[in-house]
Formats: sequence, C-alpha cells, structure tokens
Amino acid sequence: MFGFNNKVYVFLYGNSLPDEPSGEYALRGLKDHMTHMSEAKSNGTMYLMKDVVGVETPAVDFDESGNEVYGQLYYLNHPKTALELMDALEYSEHLPIEKCVYLRRQLRVTCTKTGKKVRAWVYDLNPASEMVKRGRIEIMDIIPGGDWIKFLKERSQKDTKDASASGSVA
Repeated sequence: MFGFNNKVYVFLYGNSLPDEPSGEYALRGLKDHMTHMSEAKSNGTMYLMKDVVGVETPAVDFDESGNEVYGQLYYLNHPKTALELMDALEYSEHLPIEKCVYLRRQLRVTCTKTGKKVRAWVYDLNPASEMVKRGRIEIMDIIPGGDWIKFLKERSQKDTKDASASGSVA
C-alpha cells in the first residue's frame, strides 16, 4: 500500500529539509515521528516561489517533464500524526482543494544510492490554488537541477562574490 513492508514514507525537498536554513523550524514537532532513510529523487520540476512578504520557498510540480527533483526520504514512525503535522505545515490541512497551495499525494521516488524505488507521500504544487491565481504566491523561476539546498548554496556564493566585486561588505 505505502512502500515496502507496509511502511509509510514521505519525500521532502525544500524548506522542511534539515540542511535548509529554516528546516529546524519546519521540522520542529516532527522529528519524533520520522526517521531519515536516504537521499532520493523523483520526476518533477522545482520552482522558486515568493509570497507577498517576500519569503522564498521551493515548490515542485511532480510531472513527466524529464526533470528531476532531489530531496530526502523519511520513514514515518507515526504516520497519522506525522502526516497531520506536515499537512498543517504545507497548508493542505482540511481545506477545499482551491485553497491548498500543495496537494499531498503518493508517487514513486528513487533512493539515489541504491536505486531502490519506494512509494512515498509528496507535497505537489497545486496550480489551481487561489493563492497562486490571485498573486499572493508568485511562481518566479525554475530551479535548475531540482536541488533546493544546492541552489541556496550557489546563490549565496554568487551573492558573496558579487558583493566582493562591488566593494560591499557581505
């Protein structure tokens, strides 16, 4: 039903990753309910989104574009509780579909080191969301390579280099 041996998995790819600057905050309350399993990837396109106050976050359209998205696979020790907490975090908690920024669904992800395929829950961008349609969340650009952590590191290095070249202090 949910992966191997009736285990329940979730694939995380953005702000909820522990290496992401806001990851510690995002995962608070979830750590007791999940165990890291593997680096993983799935088919999809990763976008940079910005909300009305300027907070940037990634969003993924899990599609058949030929692009890949990279993240982490977690086993859910307490699936019901973990999914309820993540639904609240990802704004898909008991809302009508048009109000949800993300839709939780299952798909196949691949463990990058072993090639093992697992069915996992993902949070998929909902293009029909009123937040997107009304401009409260803006889809900015495609994140090349589909790796949020790598994108943040490269952008930080570029910003530091640009600040040094202009004589500014970073």
